[in-house]
Amino acid sequence: MGALPLITLFAALGNFTIGFWVLLHRTKNSATKIAFIAFSFITGLWSFSNFFLAVTPSFLVLSISYAFGTLVAASAVLWVLLFSRKKVTPAVLLVIGIVTVIFVVISFIPKGLVTEMVVENGYVFFRKDNFFFPLWSLYIVFTVFTVWWSLWSSMRTAKGIFREQIKFIFLGAIGFGGGALLTDVVFPYAGLNFLTILDGTVSLLFTFPAAYAMIRYRFMDVRLVIRKGAAYATTLAIAIGFYAYLVFVISQTTSNILKINNNITSIFIIILIAIGFHPLRRMVEYTLNEYFFPKRADLSAAAQSLNERLTSTVATIEEMLRTVRDEMKSNLNIEQIDLFIHKAPTLWEAVLPISNQTIDIQKGAELISYLSRNSQVLIAEEMEFRTQEVIDENQKIKFSGIKQFCDQSGIAVIIPLFNGDDLFAFLALGPKINKDAYSIGDIKFLEEVQRNF
Repeated sequence: MGALPLITLFAALGNFTIGFWVLLHRTKNSATKIAFIAFSFITGLWSFSNFFLAVTPSFLVLSISYAFGTLVAASAVLWVLLFSRKKVTPAVLLVIGIVTVIFVVISFIPKGLVTEMVVENGYVFFRKDNFFFPLWSLYIVFTVFTVWWSLWSSMRTAKGIFREQIKFIFLGAIGFGGGALLTDVVFPYAGLNFLTILDGTVSLLFTFPAAYAMIRYRFMDVRLVIRKGAAYATTLAIAIGFYAYLVFVISQTTSNILKINNNITSIFIIILIAIGFHPLRRMVEYTLNEYFFPKRADLSAAAQSLNERLTSTVATIEEMLRTVRDEMKSNLNIEQIDLFIHKAPTLWEAVLPISNQTIDIQKGAELISYLSRNSQVLIAEEMEFRTQEVIDENQKIKFSGIKQFCDQSGIAVIIPLFNGDDLFAFLALGPKINKDAYSIGDIKFLEEVQRNF
């Protein structure tokens, strides 16, 4: 068994594992989750059929592979539309279903998509010069670009944790979709039919980052060291592995065609891999540092500076709020910061001037009740995770109500301020100007503000 079947088998097992991981994760059964599980299992079956195609090529296995490939494209579009919060109407579902069924049926028709299959030098060659294959190619191109458009358009308007999730998903979609276009569309028309069998391996480029972002990603820096190290190692391993594999396939094919000695080919492979390692590593580092782990302000120094400004002089509450606004705007990229003070048992008033006019604090009784019992900094988006994790229905309703109030009021973070055991005020912060999520470093800075206010 060569390298190709092993890589394809690993891709299949990886997709099944990720699908089961999502299935067993403690979150509610939403349509998005169900669609992703279906996508993972279908992709795993597709990679598994490609594994059998590489080991024991036959037209039956080939038909099954194309049928599952069609289902992968359809399930990817459905999942991404749901995840990116696009409107999925019954008409859209009907069109996707009809087109998918048509191409699945064509996959099993003799000479429907492939007119000839040839096994030569360990590689499986397909001739795809019939009428239906160009239509199937257009279907694949359309689904890939639909996925890219959905993710890109949502990423431009997304904010907070969802924005961070969608970054990783879009990165995976570029890898998987681009790889699928190359192996299933570009290579056949370029006459590189022996490379089309690679399509079963590129699925990992989408499934792993998508599942990681969807299930585990809550704060940008909650597990910064692990996440950043894992992102570097995984991305670099995928890039180098995929590059090495392409070099291996191309070199072996060239060797078979030109009858070059295997020792010379092996030396050539080693040289190409060595030459490509450094540029690939630089590219991975630049991409991650530029788009996923940008350098942040020194928040520990900013917290110390804020502490000195708040304690150095006797200031009014308005002056203290102005100081906090100045520091947070420059260090956390926040514009909307408001302070609400407890004036009477059921009366809360905002300190003027108000930066967020949409907050009607008199409607936030459930939020006030929650803050009075919890002294920790509250992240509004975190309430959605808590809603999914708690079992008690009353708690679910309360957490859901708090999340809804924060969303309607444009509140991203709340800092409760206590005098002993009594809640006397709280700071309501809006989302970041650049729409990024609040990191663990940001939260530590806000905790310093809470202690010193």
